[in-house]
Amino acid sequence: MKLKIIIIFLLLDSISSQQKYLSPEDVKSEWQDYTSFQRQELVNFATFLYDEEFYERALLVYFQFLYKYPGDELEMAAYFKIGKCYEMMENWDLAENYYNRIIEKAPEGSVESNAASYQLHYISLETEEYNKVIEKTSETSDPYNLIFRAYAHFEKLEWEDSKLSFRAAQASFDHDYYSKQINSWYSAIKTAENAPLKNKIPALLSSLFPGGGFLYLKQKENAIGSMGASLLISAAMVSSSVISQKNSLSIKDNK
Repeated sequence: MKLKIIIIFLLLDSISSQQKYLSPEDVKSEWQDYTSFQRQELVNFATFLYDEEFYERALLVYFQFLYKYPGDELEMAAYFKIGKCYEMMENWDLAENYYNRIIEKAPEGSVESNAASYQLHYISLETEEYNKVIEKTSETSDPYNLIFRAYAHFEKLEWEDSKLSFRAAQASFDHDYYSKQINSWYSAIKTAENAPLKNKIPALLSSLFPGGGFLYLKQKENAIGSMGASLLISAAMVSSSVISQKNSLSIKDNK
């Protein structure tokens, strides 16, 4: 009798289990919340590592994310953060590779494409490829591209071309805040045009940070203005306040 009861119990348990998972769709639904949680945890961990400047470890997690979730809505954001990791490690070639990948995959003129383009200009400035920036922005009307163009001309000591690009950016922004920032650059250009090169070494050292030239010439007010204006370059790189989706891996970077 006891044996019959045990057999009946096992049969009922088996039937109950079969009814619980009648199809693959039921299994998929059952695990959906779990896999979503895993995905978000991976995103959070990657973001933490990047924010803490563990760029090599962050790269591994971003690559893991791309492998586990191919075609995910955050794919472009992951590529961007991979580019940023390589950029922070000064591996310019690999950084450019991933920014170009975004430009190839994202729609032209999209937030993702524009952000990647700005980063490529920034790398060109960092690597002193000023002609590349000037060439890439020759037909632009984008105010941020014009800022990069103006800065490239400034670095080449091409004062008139720099002023023209700043004026075009100013007109395109058409906003008092940006006009005030750009006005500081006109003072910088005017000073640079007339600046005597007293000593090559301090002049070189003063050029290593925004406004350094003004401090070298003992013009502190203009130095402060120039330092503020240099934030326009940072603004260009995060101009679209975010490239993110819900529960997202943000492309917005710390200035």
